[in-house]
Amino acid sequence: MFVNRPRSHSFNHETETRKTVGQDTTSDGKEAKNSSSPWRDAKSRIRPRNSPDSNNAKPQKQTKINNYWLSQPIPTLNSFEATVMENNKETESTIREKLPQSPPIFVDIIENIEPLKQLLDAVASNNYELKVLRDNGVTILINMHKDYKEDEKQLDIKGTDYYTYKPKEERSFSAVLKNMHPSTNLEDIKKGLLKFGQVTVNISNIKQRITKKPLHMFIVELAPQQNNKQIYDA
Repeated sequence: MFVNRPRSHSFNHETETRKTVGQDTTSDGKEAKNSSSPWRDAKSRIRPRNSPDSNNAKPQKQTKINNYWLSQPIPTLNSFEATVMENNKETESTIREKLPQSPPIFVDIIENIEPLKQLLDAVASNNYELKVLRDNGVTILINMHKDYKEDEKQLDIKGTDYYTYKPKEERSFSAVLKNMHPSTNLEDIKKGLLKFGQVTVNISNIKQRITKKPLHMFIVELAPQQNNKQIYDA
């Protein structure tokens, strides 16, 4: 009726049996490496860290002796001083030599250029340049401002067909006056500008481009002066 089965080992006995496979245990209770085992411990590649005390420590510099009698003298000469002085002199000379450039003169319909060259030689000597344009036109570039004015005068005397621009220093200064009623008397505006030292050359009301309706703005042209920009401070 009953079958006799073999008695199984206890759990503790099985655990001890597994421990003895492939390794030995020393008398201290630690496992000893088996020389016949194919496994080896891998070496750690993690870089060891320094202790917190060494990281927080500040590097100390060696005390410098300033008054040591055998130390090398401190150089006080600037090796670039001569170069800086030369550059400053060149800049000053360039500013002094800079003169206002004269505008070009355009002469049309020239069939014989020799009389024009003779006139320029007499007025501007060699301080001019000629550039030939299409349709027998010529551009005259004069270096000296006084020669430019004299040449323009001689061309007017001879009735020459030419045109040019006003020099920059002779052009009127333009400004816009806003928030002013279109019916304002122009003479009152001129008197008001004269109180600020501004001489009015021309003044006119600005109108809308399509409807031609007068706007609350005036455009004024002032005589060229050093204080023209002071009108914006008024």
